[in-house]
Amino acid sequence: MNQTRLKFRQPDPRALDDIVFDVLGLTAGEREVMKRLSSLSAQLEKAKSV
Repeated sequence: MNQTRLKFRQPDPRALDDIVFDVLGLTAGEREVMKRLSSLSAQLEKAKSV
């Protein structure tokens, strides 16, 4: 049987981050800190689930 799969394009979460960072007026350095904190938070959550 031939099944058609629909592929939906997921929005880029970084694009939303950039919009929020622009509104907040964050510098490039502050943006990098926020991105790294977000990444670290995700890693910690993943570690807790193991």
